[in-house]
Amino acid sequence: MQNKGDVTLTVIKPRSGWQIIDFKELIEYRDLFFSLVLRQVKVLYAQTILGFSWAILKPLVQIIVFTVIFGKVAKVSTEGVPYFLFSSLAIIPWTYMSQAMSESSESLVSGQVMLGKIYFPRLVFPLTPVFPDWLISVFLCLSWCLFFFITRSHLHGIYFSSLCS
Repeated sequence: MQNKGDVTLTVIKPRSGWQIIDFKELIEYRDLFFSLVLRQVKVLYAQTILGFSWAILKPLVQIIVFTVIFGKVAKVSTEGVPYFLFSSLAIIPWTYMSQAMSESSESLVSGQVMLGKIYFPRLVFPLTPVFPDWLISVFLCLSWCLFFFITRSHLHGIYFSSLCS
């Protein structure tokens, strides 16, 4: 920054090469991040009939189909883990990663006008469409793991015997 009387001039220069993520700068722009995430959620889920439940229903239907086809019809072995949990912990991260790659790249293309006109950490823009899905994915995975851990007695033996040895 250069001071010229009462006017403050900030010069922004591009960095070359790979840079380490500046978490301090991301924290400074957290208000922008959360407002963009809120806008994303409103736009995405306000246009559907089911609303926010669509985010849970979409992977749930896929998990049920996989459970019926591979768990019941093909009888794929999961070594004592319920197939619903087994397929959930595979499908949810896979679906999240595939959507994250496409949505984050689309956000850069659709927001190129804003990216060229104002300064903010560029990492905020691709993280915005990914964050709501990440929260939902983590919540679903943790809740189903907790549910099966508490309710299934045969899982207690598997987890506790592996913890003790």
